[in-house]
Amino acid sequence: METVLFSRISIGIFGLSEFSQRLPSVLGAALYFYTVFRICGFLVLKLLLKDELSQSSLAKAGG
Repeated sequence: METVLFSRISIGIFGLSEFSQRLPSVLGAALYFYTVFRICGFLVLKLLLKDELSQSSLAKAGG
């Protein structure tokens, strides 16, 4: 549904061409990969901080 809407907008701006028909898919893919990259970065950072906190608590408990 959204693809059709974005295609109509793209065709309205750039006219009927292969570029205007493929542009919404390319932009959607770019948004998808950016979002996945951000989520993975957040999860890795969260795991690293969790690991760092557990190691520091072990060091404090040990001595």
